[in-house]
Amino acid sequence: MATNYIASGDTLKHTPTTAVVSGQLLAVGAVPGVAITDIAAGKTGAVRVIGAWQVPKVPGIAVTQGEAVNFDASEVAFDSATATPAAGDITGNAFAFADASESATSMVVVLTGVPGTVTAA
Repeated sequence: MATNYIASGDTLKHTPTTAVVSGQLLAVGAVPGVAITDIAAGKTGAVRVIGAWQVPKVPGIAVTQGEAVNFDASEVAFDSATATPAAGDITGNAFAFADASESATSMVVVLTGVPGTVTAA
């Protein structure tokens, strides 16, 4: 194997400023991800940034399979890409794995690991 190989890139080491629990959705810079284990504030833990994940969905919106979705920073949930992004939201790096109805509280999203665009304040 090449001596300069570091990792597959699907998991990032992250040190959050507040505690997060396993399965919690969070942003690492411009990349949304899911905490693999509980991570105490100020401690380093693993955040998975690639794969299909069941995550919170902004209430009152429906999405269809393959539709682009945005990370809504204030809701800590995913929203339709047709919604106007607010400050801190991340756009352009995730899509719906399956349809989700307006009444659903969660949806399955494919995280690509690609940095999106963080909406400026």
